[in-house]
Amino acid sequence: MEPIENIPDPEIEELKEIVKRQGQVIEETNRMLHSMRRGQRLRTLWSVVWWAAIIAVSAGAYYYYLQPYITTLEQYYANFQHSSAQAQTLESQISNWFKQFAPGATTTPAQ
Repeated sequence: MEPIENIPDPEIEELKEIVKRQGQVIEETNRMLHSMRRGQRLRTLWSVVWWAAIIAVSAGAYYYYLQPYITTLEQYYANFQHSSAQAQTLESQISNWFKQFAPGATTTPAQ
């Protein structure tokens, strides 16, 4: 009588084939997973580069195209503030000059 290990059992052969196919499926799944992760990393890198380029172009456009206009507007605003201060000083000087001639007079109209 032969030992049991040497007798080919159809169920054992079928299980061996199933395990072999399962190993192939696992390897294929692993390759696909690595490919997907690599693709995701590349998409993330591309997204970072894309947004960095958008920010760089926006900053460049600001410094080369918009900043001269903004600087000019700031100068106009500073000149306006200076003129306003000069007008207030002139008003107080005129008010003081009128008070010399009429000490009880005010510059606002009576109600």
